[in-house]
Amino acid sequence: MGMEHELTHRYTHVEAGLVENVVIRRTTDTDTYPSGWKYTLHLGTLQDLTLIRYDNAHEDTKGHELHTAAGDADVEFPGMEELIVEFWASADEYWDTAGGNPPRPYWQQLQSPTNRSTMTTLHITVGDRTQLREDTLQFIQRAEADEPDERDERAVLQFGTYDDLVDSLTPLRLDLIQAIAQESPTSMREAARLVDRDVSDVHADLKHLEVLGILELREGGPSGAIQPVVPFDRIEMHIDYPLLDDVDADSTPASAD
Repeated sequence: MGMEHELTHRYTHVEAGLVENVVIRRTTDTDTYPSGWKYTLHLGTLQDLTLIRYDNAHEDTKGHELHTAAGDADVEFPGMEELIVEFWASADEYWDTAGGNPPRPYWQQLQSPTNRSTMTTLHITVGDRTQLREDTLQFIQRAEADEPDERDERAVLQFGTYDDLVDSLTPLRLDLIQAIAQESPTSMREAARLVDRDVSDVHADLKHLEVLGILELREGGPSGAIQPVVPFDRIEMHIDYPLLDDVDADSTPASAD
C-alpha cells in the first residue's frame, strides 16, 4: 500500500545565538504514533547544543520524551496544542535571557523528516517569533479539524534581526548551498572541492547550515562518508528593510505569505 501524504508544518527562528525549530506532522500511522502526531520541538544554540527538545520519535515503545542538558525524561502528552505552548513557555525563559522577548498573543489565545514533494521552497524572513507561533497553532487546529491549508506546508527560516541573517547566510555559505543542491556531492570532502575551499572550513559551515535546517547531513555515503543534502529546490527571501526608524506602526512586516 502506498504511503499517505502527511500534512507537515515546519519553522526555524534564529536570534541572539539561539535556534527554535519546530516540525509537526499529522499522521495516520497510529500504530507507531498513537497520538496521531509526529513532532520535534527543539530549542538549541547555533553551536548545536540542545537546551530543550520534546519529541515522540519512538512513541510506540518509549512514549513522549523531553530532552534537556540535564538529561532525558518521559512526559505525558496533553495534546499537541497544549504541548507546544508548554514548549514555548520553557523556550521563552531562554529567549528572555538572550534578550529576545516578543509579545505572546498565543498565550492569551489559549488561556481564554522534510517532505520534499511539498517543501521544495525554503522561505527566509526577518521578524519576531510571534507570527510563526500563531501560524503553528492555526496549523494544529486545522489539522485536527481535517481542514488543511496549502500555506501550512511552507518551510520557513526566520531570523530575529538582519544581523542574524547576514551572519548566518554569508556569500560563501550561499555558494555552498547552491553547489550542493546542483551537484549532489556524496561527501563533505567532495562538497569542499566543488567550492574550492578548505575541508575544515566547509565542515564548520555545513554543521551551521544543518542547525539552521537548510540542509541535512546524512549517513550512507561512500565508505561511510556523511553526505550533505539540500532538501529544497529554491530559496525565497522575503525582506522588508525600513529606511526610517519611525515607520508607520501599520506597515506590513516581513512575511512568507
